[in-house]
Amino acid sequence: MLSAYFADISKHSVKQNAMQVERLWRSIPAQLAKTQDGSAPKFRFKEVISQGGRFSKLIGGIDWLNTAGLILRTYIINRGELPFSAYQSENNFKLYLFDIGILGALSHLPPSLFGIILMALIKDILPKIM
Repeated sequence: MLSAYFADISKHSVKQNAMQVERLWRSIPAQLAKTQDGSAPKFRFKEVISQGGRFSKLIGGIDWLNTAGLILRTYIINRGELPFSAYQSENNFKLYLFDIGILGALSHLPPSLFGIILMALIKDILPKIM
């Protein structure tokens, strides 16, 4: 199943960005596993491209995955006041995969652990939105 997604990424994304888009998508499980002082860790660009991994170099791939419906981009706000959009930064966000099964497959985990993964994600997300 993952190979079909990677084939579609190669087919439909701009050829020179296909590998970058695939690297971005593959990096999401590892990015979600990281923690920072109990707060929501932001996406680390340098962990996707080792040489000069910057937001400006990866935004095209992130936008492509988001538009394709393969990821969800959640902005990390620096103040809990309305409107939230006034307190977000374009390059301070967390990426989630659109499907827990895909997350498990990209993480090379057996399906029996998907419920455990889902509960861990819920524990991570709920305190931040309440």
